[in-house]
Amino acid sequence: MDQFNYALSEVSDQLIHYVISFDGTIDEGRLRAAFLRTMDIVPVLGCRFVEADTPYWERLARIGSETVFRIHPSGDPDRDLKRILPQPVDVAAAPPVRLDILRSFRDTLCITVHHAAMDARGLVTYAALLAALYRQGEPGSGGHRPALFDRTLAPVLSQFSPEEQAALRSGSGGQHAVWGFPSRSNNCSRRSFAIRTLPPERLEAIQRYGKLHGATVNDILLCAFFLSLCTFAKPAAESLLPVLVSIDLRRYISGDTRGAAHPAQHTGAEPAVSFTSNGTAGPGAFQTIPAICNLSVAFEVLLESGTRTLDDAIPGVIAAMQQHKTHAPGIVSALDIESLGTGGYAGVRRQVCSMEEVYRKTGNKTPLFVNIGIIKEDQLLFSNDLPVRNAFFAVIIVYPPGIAFCASTYCGMLTLSVGYCSSAVRKETVEQFRDNVAGHLPGA
Repeated sequence: MDQFNYALSEVSDQLIHYVISFDGTIDEGRLRAAFLRTMDIVPVLGCRFVEADTPYWERLARIGSETVFRIHPSGDPDRDLKRILPQPVDVAAAPPVRLDILRSFRDTLCITVHHAAMDARGLVTYAALLAALYRQGEPGSGGHRPALFDRTLAPVLSQFSPEEQAALRSGSGGQHAVWGFPSRSNNCSRRSFAIRTLPPERLEAIQRYGKLHGATVNDILLCAFFLSLCTFAKPAAESLLPVLVSIDLRRYISGDTRGAAHPAQHTGAEPAVSFTSNGTAGPGAFQTIPAICNLSVAFEVLLESGTRTLDDAIPGVIAAMQQHKTHAPGIVSALDIESLGTGGYAGVRRQVCSMEEVYRKTGNKTPLFVNIGIIKEDQLLFSNDLPVRNAFFAVIIVYPPGIAFCASTYCGMLTLSVGYCSSAVRKETVEQFRDNVAGHLPGA
């Protein structure tokens, strides 16, 4: 998984961002100390990725904190955030994690990680660990140390017998890259995000609509995303078109079959970090502490174009998702990624280069839908006197003609984020696309 996500830098900006806005200023000295401690607790974060026949993470002898921990005075954090987010992380030479603080009368913290080190769910856990270490400067706080985890797909795939794996693979039809987001070129030199946060009443309207139509919040978001894609890409009517939907494979380790109802939505029902009083992981830690690693993939959902309203389109989305829920979604993708490793890193690179060649020749790249789900307030408790105003995710930027959409929720506020290459797609086009997604959601 690490090798694959590192190699995918050829076709996308593999950075994942977690943006946390405080109602006050954070103690930068305590945060810096907590940040450096995480590199000892999660050793990969103090390493660089070394390309070899069998790649490995190499511990850096010296980490210049000035390159991975930065303070930016800001008169307009929303504006400056879009300047900070696209700045690269060279994981072949430097740690795969960076902290940026946009400082005004309120601080905005951006935690940026390279996908080679962890996925979005791992970043949720990492932020909770960082907050716990930051609290150690407060009275009554104790030491915290998370359990160690297998970074491979073995814990997930071991839940399925060889016969089950073969059956799932035989029922897979492969991927269909038959459309892409309109772009002027394949130039990916400049990257940016279009971000919009909707108020809690919008999420309440979405939830009411879901109860009325037997749909999950995830179904409704996916439907609105697809309708907006059809508006901008203008496919032929009644075409079956693919969307890649992100899924967290940790559900198979925990045995949480309820998660099948929300293939890409983490409800926050399980604790992000669980510790005993002596600072070691508590009983059942393997089930209750998501690993700070890569255990997320994407599976392809085929949806039919031709409908223009949410009411018309939602039954098809519900049916498509229900069909996938009965076939262990994401496991075939996991098996495919695992099989790439048998040929060494050269085999992984060949597969990624082959994918890029197809994208370049056809001008098609399947759109990506990611729903982080609900971010719980207690996962971001840095200090009792430092409340969090909002928190959201901005995920990888898929190079044109692809596009990636991300939704995340904090305190009822639903944030929509679209990453794009401003050198290939006009800012106004992406903002219209984002707002079109929001316009299809109930309560508009």
